[in-house]
Amino acid sequence: MFELLMNKLESIQRDIQVLQDSQNGLKRDQKQLRTTVMSKLNEMQQSVTLLTLLLNESLPTTTPALRDLARFNATSYRSCVDAPINASGKYLIRPTESESEPFLAYCEQGVLGGGWLVIQHRFDGSVDFLRNWNDYREGFGKVGKEHWLGLERIHQLTSAHPCELLIELKDITQKKIYARYDAFEVADEEDEYQLKTLGAFSGPMSDSLRYHEGMKFSTFDRDNDEHPKGNCAVDYKSAWWFRGCYHSNLNGIFKNNGTHFQTMTWGNVVFFNGRSYSRMMIRPLR
Repeated sequence: MFELLMNKLESIQRDIQVLQDSQNGLKRDQKQLRTTVMSKLNEMQQSVTLLTLLLNESLPTTTPALRDLARFNATSYRSCVDAPINASGKYLIRPTESESEPFLAYCEQGVLGGGWLVIQHRFDGSVDFLRNWNDYREGFGKVGKEHWLGLERIHQLTSAHPCELLIELKDITQKKIYARYDAFEVADEEDEYQLKTLGAFSGPMSDSLRYHEGMKFSTFDRDNDEHPKGNCAVDYKSAWWFRGCYHSNLNGIFKNNGTHFQTMTWGNVVFFNGRSYSRMMIRPLR
């Protein structure tokens, strides 16, 4: 009788173990299923974001547009350093995990080792850079063409990880020159996107951004400069980290002809005659 009861008890214990193993397996399956579903939802959301960005850029639904869509990567990257190093182009960037939405940016992979994210590009005067505070905060133009990425995104990028800044210019002789700063950071809107730091300078151009280090950003409707009698952004029809007023001004008027004043300017470099070119790019420090 005792042996019969022990056998019955062992049988029940085995059944309990089988049920527990089944329960644990079900939990693992549920966890795996939940992970798979969340991953698929994330991919779908990124695809929706990509399509929205394309619609916002008013791309036609033609074969070239579909090819352009294929060049976009559904994966978002923390920076252009993480994007495919052999392919310059548009990519989704999400500087930090806490960012709810990635944004579209142009990654330049063919200059000085690649990994550069373009924050300003001007080459034909097709985009008006005389804009208000909101426009400079949010960005304007079209990525891949003439555009300003936006102060808020520049702040996000430079606060997410230490960055360097590369400024690439062509003067009226079409000679390409550059300036490089190894510690570029822009503050948030509460501090009015102050140019917090530049770090060390290198390059064949003059160190013409140094004068503006520590200054808050100014637009014609937000005067943050040190000019005692006016607003530099109004006087020079631009928006920049003006002091009183400038040694550099790459958001000035794009002119086909004219004088040195109220135009794109970097030190003594003159930009007009329809051949001006400027590109500002940032990259996380390696």
